[in-house]
Amino acid sequence: MIFKLNYDFHITTDIYQLRFEPGNAPHATIKRTPESATIYMPRGFQFEGAASLEWANKVLAEALRNNAQVILTQRLRAIATAHGIEFNRLSIKDVSTRWGSCSSLRNVNLSLWLLLLPSHLIDYVICHELCHLKELNHSPAFWSELDKLCGGTGTAKRLDKELSTLERNIMAQRIK
Repeated sequence: MIFKLNYDFHITTDIYQLRFEPGNAPHATIKRTPESATIYMPRGFQFEGAASLEWANKVLAEALRNNAQVILTQRLRAIATAHGIEFNRLSIKDVSTRWGSCSSLRNVNLSLWLLLLPSHLIDYVICHELCHLKELNHSPAFWSELDKLCGGTGTAKRLDKELSTLERNIMAQRIK
């Protein structure tokens, strides 16, 4: 994803915060905690021009990747354990076309861009992928299983609709 970045760009959710700040170094630096990242851009950096924006977005993706590895791994393990679902491997990927996917080999892939979402939608995406380990389709059996993980009848479809609405809002902030 390529966003229209500037020093006002920030991500603030209930579990993650990220912001850009002007820095004093001649290169970008990232200060991280488990729940946040501050990206200090090079002295005098201007967010103008395609090459500058592309590079700034790569720095953003790297900051997200490092935090996503920690945050998403913890959430996936906790949810899988709570529901007795086993998976083989988790991969964090820089994909903008899907929030997550899984394979018949029981591997789960999650997008680093999930950190743009509130925690209940991150958990919904994780539950969605874990349910695909039981049902590799979107059949009524899949949605029934997902409802069990999400809290009751109709909850999964409601969360799916909420995710779609938020996704449209996020996509509107991208450079096309």
